[in-house]
Amino acid sequence: PNGHKILADGTHLVCDASHHAVLKLDAEGKSLPHASSVCDGKPLRGPNDLTLDTPNGGFYFTDPGDSGINNLIGTVHYVDKSGMTHHCAGGFAYPNGIVLTPDGKRILMAESQKNRVLEFPVLSPGKLGEYKVFAELPKKADPEQIDNQPDGMCLDAAGNLYVAHYG
Repeated sequence: PNGHKILADGTHLVCDASHHAVLKLDAEGKSLPHASSVCDGKPLRGPNDLTLDTPNGGFYFTDPGDSGINNLIGTVHYVDKSGMTHHCAGGFAYPNGIVLTPDGKRILMAESQKNRVLEFPVLSPGKLGEYKVFAELPKKADPEQIDNQPDGMCLDAAGNLYVAHYG
């Protein structure tokens, strides 16, 4: 398991690459039907992290699967309040941490294998515009020893972005 959020009703969402799904658990940890396991009729590869879109009753999640610098197949998805999974964006080198800004107008996403954070405008729930690079992250001098990859992210109450970063 990787990304995890607790909903207002006490249920849990957990990104689980080994199950190729976003799991849903009740407040006591009992498995419920998956929150997401397919998009457009195709199974998910390996969900990694998620962010809630509380006002609209949905959530965004990253699905890096086997993506990487030489296999740009990583994706971002949105699960709406009815439980339908929508493809939002793709072509990434290991999409990882993801956050929705408090105003609901931007998504920030760590693209691990390019060592950067991308910013997408939210056009409407589940609809993202073209991304831009929000931040190129620092690199250690010896890439043989240090990975230089962003992982999980969060925002504080003032809107500052915190990035867990290998390297």
